[in-house]
Amino acid sequence: MKYRPEIDGLRAVAVMPVIFFHAGLGLFSGGYIGVDIFFVISGYLITTIIVEDISLKKFSLAQFYERRARRILPALFFVIVVSIPFASFLLAGTSQLEFSQSIVSITLFVSNFFYWERSGYFETASELLPFLHTWSLAVEEQFYIFFPLLLIALWRFNLRTIVSILLILLLSSLSLSQWASTRYAAANFYLTPMRAWELLIGVLLSIALTFSKDGFRSNNPASLLGLGLIIFSIFSFDEKTPFPSIYALAPTVGAALIILFASKDTIAGKLLSRRGFVGIGLISYSAYLWHQPLLAFARLSDISPILSAWQIFALISASLALGWLSWRYIETPFRNKHRFSRKQIFSFAATGGVVLITLSFSAEMFPNSNAFGGVFEKIIPSSLDECSGIIPRDGECVIGADVIPTVAIIGDSHAMALANYFGPSLDKAGLSAVQIAKPGCIPIQKLIRTDGDGLCKSFNDDVFQYLVENKNITTVVVSARWTIALMRTRFDNLEGGVELGGNANYFPAGVDVEKLTDENVRDLLAVHIQQGIQGLLDIGKRVILVYPVPEVGWEPERVAFILTRIKGIPFEEIELSTSYSVFKERNSAAYAALDSVPPNPRLLRIFPETLFCNTKIQGRCLVAFDGKQYYRDDDHLGQAGAQLVIDQMMELLLRSR
Repeated sequence: MKYRPEIDGLRAVAVMPVIFFHAGLGLFSGGYIGVDIFFVISGYLITTIIVEDISLKKFSLAQFYERRARRILPALFFVIVVSIPFASFLLAGTSQLEFSQSIVSITLFVSNFFYWERSGYFETASELLPFLHTWSLAVEEQFYIFFPLLLIALWRFNLRTIVSILLILLLSSLSLSQWASTRYAAANFYLTPMRAWELLIGVLLSIALTFSKDGFRSNNPASLLGLGLIIFSIFSFDEKTPFPSIYALAPTVGAALIILFASKDTIAGKLLSRRGFVGIGLISYSAYLWHQPLLAFARLSDISPILSAWQIFALISASLALGWLSWRYIETPFRNKHRFSRKQIFSFAATGGVVLITLSFSAEMFPNSNAFGGVFEKIIPSSLDECSGIIPRDGECVIGADVIPTVAIIGDSHAMALANYFGPSLDKAGLSAVQIAKPGCIPIQKLIRTDGDGLCKSFNDDVFQYLVENKNITTVVVSARWTIALMRTRFDNLEGGVELGGNANYFPAGVDVEKLTDENVRDLLAVHIQQGIQGLLDIGKRVILVYPVPEVGWEPERVAFILTRIKGIPFEEIELSTSYSVFKERNSAAYAALDSVPPNPRLLRIFPETLFCNTKIQGRCLVAFDGKQYYRDDDHLGQAGAQLVIDQMMELLLRSR
């Protein structure tokens, strides 16, 4: 295959926006589209090699997978091994466990499934996950497990049939992605069936250029258009853009136009063939591998995860420097067949995989896990894990005594955080409750959330119908993160604790949100919240309404770990708290919405702020105090905190029993 320097230049255009985006440079709000460009390039290059070998009747699956192993594994394994000591020092408790599990998933090339399954309930902010970016490697390798076999099977047909079948597969994958983008956003982002169409664009490009009578043709306007589509995507897309979907056609078609038409005679081709672009392109894979661990560990090393400008510059520079070293001394030697034979490569792959998996299962990998990790709780008890986002059938998702449930606890992950510890108190009182909750969905009808899986509206409709039909349920506990629904933004405690992650985009269904300001949306949401609570009262239910739980901003486990591990403060002496005045200002809209529900003898209200704020420390809301950890993460209560709320819930339940 003839070398094209502009393809390496295109790799640079792909990798740098991804690094800038992950570093938190807001200007590059659509920098994540670099991965989609990589998929197109990969599909093009790999297919060109396969087609050439098949045409010459010398294609071998063993040779193909050997080439993939040489390309992917040495640098990947090296980055993992180097990261382990840093993870051992900087991670604690559940974060250590997740890191260990992620190594297993990476080694087996299923990390896209690993991170997909963990998106949503109590997820760790993506910025703090050292190996999150490996999901894209998993997608590629899953695709290439089956694609060579498919191409071999299709090769018996004529070219038109081959192209037609591949085009059908491409359009099917794109249609699935478009459909899933507003329904199953996390699955759409991480899983191969919804990403395959991007690789198939590259596949069809390769076939077109290989078998076209005219071959590769220069076209200045078309190649410039391609570059323009990519630049447009980088600077105009953001976290609100449904992705991947038809929106992803902009960067992928842009990449395709460059591959098709950007010769050395075009402006785009000349630009991309410059030494700087080509140089970054050559090291792009290693730079991609290094950047996320560097950024994550830097954020994990301080109480505030927000990086300063000089830190961002230093980390980006380090990513490129380490990328060059890995490319020069790891990637290049392992690609040399004279230095490492096929047998050695496969032995290295097998041995390296076994060693990494063994390390991952070894407690000795994390020497501080026994000393510190036991202080903190597991993320979610397995008994309720399977109840997330489902409408229970008879006997499912019931907590408490072995009696017919008369209580339902509904809401989002805040309701689940309470339900985790509700059972013993109910059992003691001879009561039981059913959990009906879905992460990221406040329990109000006629609302949609565009940054989630798109199923909030239908789930809440089903919840309401369930409550209408189940007359045994007389009391409904309603708990949710009302504040983020109304304010949309993540929490900043103004003391260095800034919650990571994207905005929460709730909207009333059937409303043209493009014509509304944030304040208009907030007012409409408040009306829907008031109507939703009133609707439960109107069907005869007694409602225990839980007001907002004070947000933290920090990850308490991580902050406590830093204070004990790095700064030497005994855990029992740690006091973490946030400003009460910041809480009141942040939650004023949520309080107004909930207060707007008219008084009713069947409406009982719980105010968690009275349990955590202005109690032990004047003007502060407690997070950890006197050896007690009240929170599980930056907004969900742990056992100690949840029990305080549950005690009030039980008092109200028993008072009017």
